[in-house]
Amino acid sequence: MRSQSHGGYLGMFGIRPIDDSDWSVLGFAGGSLGSDNYRGYWGGLGLSYKINKNASFNFFGMLSEDDYGTNNKLAGR
Repeated sequence: MRSQSHGGYLGMFGIRPIDDSDWSVLGFAGGSLGSDNYRGYWGGLGLSYKINKNASFNFFGMLSEDDYGTNNKLAGR
């Protein structure tokens, strides 16, 4: 017997420079819906620093919750 599941998500991501500095604020949020009343959402905020034209690093905090549980993290890249 075949099992079928369907779902989709909608989200957004934004970056906003802080005045004339090398720092930027970043943010993201979204939600998802699926088969069998599945629901979820996520969101986060962070900062990014431009080292030079080709390199940057960022760090952010995020939280997400769906029908499988909660996931809260601090991360950097």
